[in-house]
Amino acid sequence: MVDPDDVAKRLAGQGDRGEPDESLAAAVKLLATETIVDAMVGLLQVHGGHGYTRDLPVERRLRDALGALAYSGTSAMMRRTVARALAL
Repeated sequence: MVDPDDVAKRLAGQGDRGEPDESLAAAVKLLATETIVDAMVGLLQVHGGHGYTRDLPVERRLRDALGALAYSGTSAMMRRTVARALAL
């Protein structure tokens, strides 16, 4: 599974003054984690009740995706960071 933190760090790079662009990193992390969760929920719906069993890797991938919402920074925190940058 792709780590949203790694993606954000690669895409954000350095700002004009040599400083990391935290708002871009937050936007990328937010997009990546929410896209992963949406994709896994869709995958679970395709498999129906069988997707909840441990016979398929779907259940594990959904748990990992939901965990990414917390361990890469909550979506609410990322939204606040992006909103602060847009308000300036």
